[in-house]
Amino acid sequence: MKLQERLLEEVVLVPCVGEREARRLCVMSLVAELAGEAHGDRPICASPVVRGYAVALNDCLPDDCRQLLKPFAPVIVGTQDTADRERRALLLDAVLEDVAPAGLRALLGSGTARESETAQVLLHGWPSLACASSNELLGVLASGKASASPFLSALNGVISRFVEADDEAFGKAVGKLLGHAADVQPTERGRRRVWLMGIDMLDRISSLRGDWMDSDFSSGEDTRTLVSRSAAS
Repeated sequence: MKLQERLLEEVVLVPCVGEREARRLCVMSLVAELAGEAHGDRPICASPVVRGYAVALNDCLPDDCRQLLKPFAPVIVGTQDTADRERRALLLDAVLEDVAPAGLRALLGSGTARESETAQVLLHGWPSLACASSNELLGVLASGKASASPFLSALNGVISRFVEADDEAFGKAVGKLLGHAADVQPTERGRRRVWLMGIDMLDRISSLRGDWMDSDFSSGEDTRTLVSRSAAS
C-alpha cells in the first residue's frame, strides 16, 4: 500500500486543526501532512479560496460526512495557482442556484414567523435577485428584514466577502453558510442533502487548475473513486 493511501486510511478527520501524532486531523492539516508542510490548517500549497471553504466545511460537517472529505486532500495540494477567480465564481453560482434556495425553502416551513415572511419575499424575487449584481443583492440582504435569521445573516456575509474579493474569507463564509443551510432543514434527509451539496462544491473547486499544479498527486478521477468507496463503507 502506498504511503499516501495508508495515511488516508489511518487519519480520522476531526473539527479544528487536530493532532498529527494521534492521526486526528482536519482536512487542511491533512493537506499539510501530504505536502510535507508544518502542522496547521493553512498550508501554503493550497488555494486561499479552497483553504477557507474546506476549513469551514470540515468544522460544520457531522463526523460521518466529514470523513468523506479525506480523498480530496491530495487534490487540494497544488491548488495555489491562478484559478481562484474561477473558484470564487463557481462557489457564488452554487450559493445562488442551490444553497440559498434550499435554505430559504426550509425557512418557509420551519422558521419563525418573521423568518418565514422574509424567506417568502426573497424566494418570490429570487430568480431576478440571483441574476442581479452583487451590490444590488447585498442591498436587499442587508435590509432590516433580511437580518431575521443566522442563515440570512450568513448569506449576507457571503455576498459581502465576495464584493470585498477576500479569497480566504469568502471561501470560509460559503462553508459557514452551508452549516446554517443544514441547520434550518426540518429533516435529516434535508440536512444530508445540503452536506452532500457542500462536498460536491469542494470537489468542483479543488478540480479547477490554473497555470501551475503539482503533478505528484492524484487526479480528480482518483478522487471520485475514493469518495465512492468511502461513501459505500
